[in-house]
Amino acid sequence: MAKRPVVLFHEMLHRIVCAHGMVGDRAETARTAIGRYVRVLKRAAGLGTGAVRMDRNMVDVELVELEDKLRQWKPLGSEIALVCDAALAVVRRERVENLCDRCIADIAPQLESLRSSPNQGLLAK
Repeated sequence: MAKRPVVLFHEMLHRIVCAHGMVGDRAETARTAIGRYVRVLKRAAGLGTGAVRMDRNMVDVELVELEDKLRQWKPLGSEIALVCDAALAVVRRERVENLCDRCIADIAPQLESLRSSPNQGLLAK
């Protein structure tokens, strides 16, 4: 049975985190990989229909899972922990951005209804 793309990404990230080489280079590679992964998740949240479509809550679930994996790998070594810390900073930033996007998406319909109501709210003439 084929592995899910999420599992393949986690395996690839694990190889990056545990690879030999300069910590800074590995950290930058991990940050870049996570950034690309998050862009794919966000694209999936914005596109598709029915069962194919992800919502922003599912994006957050994937980010939490990634955060958990990075925490699990930290005890594998001091250099690995440094790379994981750099990667965790990116994941946390993406989670905050995703939360803000979700809040805006929740508020936008309310603002639109106020704007379209001629006799209600602060936008009334």
